[in-house]
Amino acid sequence: MKENAFNYKDGNLTYKSEAGDTYEAWAKFPQLPEINGKPLNLNPENTYDSPYLKMKHGTVKAVISYPGFEDVVLEFWEQN
Repeated sequence: MKENAFNYKDGNLTYKSEAGDTYEAWAKFPQLPEINGKPLNLNPENTYDSPYLKMKHGTVKAVISYPGFEDVVLEFWEQN
């Protein structure tokens, strides 16, 4: 990761990840950081969305799944 290409010039940081994604952020500018040229989504549909873990944003249930195995459902709630 340390050897991945990055550039910082005139308040603009650009970084290329191991996965090939390009991240871009600006210092002292009101715009959102970008991933692959698209602004960062601050209200995503899913909190987690990977091949094995899914959770809709704003819900308390997460589902862990793997082919050939029964899904595991996790429920989260606030403690008072």
